[in-house]
Amino acid sequence: MDHVAAQPIHPELQRQLLQMQQVANSISSYVPYIPKPPVLDSSADIQGTSDEGAVDLGELLPGLRPLLDAVRKDIDVTQKFLEKSNAASLPAPSTNATYLVAVWGEVLRAPQPIVAIGRTFFTKNEKGKANVKKSGARPTAGVKVDVVANNGKTWIRVNTTKNSRLLTEFREMDSYDTDSEDGLGRGDRPSLAQAEVDNSILRMGHALISAAKDNPVVGTTVSPKIVFRLTRLDPHADPEIEGNDPRIALTIDILRDMGIDVQLGERATDEVVRSTLGPPPSRDLHLEPTRHVNLDLSILIALVSDLTHSTLPRTAAEAEERFVPSASYLEWKRSRLRAKIYGDRIDAEAVTDGDQDSITIENAEDMGKHSRALADQLQQEMSKGLLQDMSERLSTLADHGPVEFWTTAEARDRCIRIISKIGGPNEKRRAHALFSPPDDLSEPEKTYWKDSRYPLRFLPLLPLHIFPSPEPPAPPAPIPTA
Repeated sequence: MDHVAAQPIHPELQRQLLQMQQVANSISSYVPYIPKPPVLDSSADIQGTSDEGAVDLGELLPGLRPLLDAVRKDIDVTQKFLEKSNAASLPAPSTNATYLVAVWGEVLRAPQPIVAIGRTFFTKNEKGKANVKKSGARPTAGVKVDVVANNGKTWIRVNTTKNSRLLTEFREMDSYDTDSEDGLGRGDRPSLAQAEVDNSILRMGHALISAAKDNPVVGTTVSPKIVFRLTRLDPHADPEIEGNDPRIALTIDILRDMGIDVQLGERATDEVVRSTLGPPPSRDLHLEPTRHVNLDLSILIALVSDLTHSTLPRTAAEAEERFVPSASYLEWKRSRLRAKIYGDRIDAEAVTDGDQDSITIENAEDMGKHSRALADQLQQEMSKGLLQDMSERLSTLADHGPVEFWTTAEARDRCIRIISKIGGPNEKRRAHALFSPPDDLSEPEKTYWKDSRYPLRFLPLLPLHIFPSPEPPAPPAPIPTA
């Protein structure tokens, strides 16, 4: 007895289901390329921890979450259909698989960085009608762009219209024109090139052009480049097999004449299921600081900090011991705080015991967090000190003239106020030297570098120049003394 192999149920639908599952996995593991600003950063992650795995897809890339939800919805619909006992005798359900797969393929292959997926743009006229709640007018649809790429410079729109769909539109248009053309003589009929070609593809192209003109690239007056991916339109199709019409090729030509980059056909399957992309080819940028170095408030505080100048511990454990208190010390601190609170309390009924315990615990936790942060900073100094890093970065400028350090009067005054309140004796001494008038620098330099693990004039920090301000100068804050 011959056994005939069972034919798969709806093989095309099965293929789409597999592809959609691959796309869903690809989206879930997608890591977009995010260009880094030109920042010289040699800091280390002391703790070695990261929360990247917990990043929400919506925060990762606008539109990514809705795309994944749409893919999963189609997967669910397809799976439920194929699980039916009579699925083989039923017509396949309508899904957006072809469109969704094509959009994801464009995301993966578009010029980076991607700004958004599925964003709607409005023309100036539509923007004026955007608020329709009060007027009761019909809301405008806007123009949907499937992928906003190249940092907003490129708009990509995917369209899955087939030849058969356009042929239907052409037949409808021809039927409308028949009566009006009956009155024309043969020599009066317009040629194909002269006739107005109107269809959904061209209307979409015109809408994209209008929206692009009214939504230039941020910070410029330049309109985004438009890429129109027509996945299933074939101007060279066999008329006897797939159906064709010269107006399909003419439609594509008109789009290109409008300045639209028309791309035909579907992308290869392997291009659609890749999960990640590397950064674009590196231009081998060489980042080099200028001779005029601006110091903000945080770096000013770091320059006078004991952490920057003190002798380094030999091990990470020693760094922890310098700042992170032991459990016995924390318990002692809690008991001291508790005793002080209860001893100073005047009205015993005004505050409960639980409130006092919470105060002591909060104090201890805050102290512990601050201590751990200081220990982490010290370990960073052990890896490469701030002054050492600055010296190495600025050494390349030796042939271009002396380096000058600048700051604002506001940053200087805020630094002085902070150090006056919480700085130690050595930190106050360094701040006093750093902000000394640029008359005679010999003594301020000696004062600043005193007891530092770095030699005198390791960096030409003095004189520290102050940027001129258009506002009238406020009375300078008193410089702290040790």
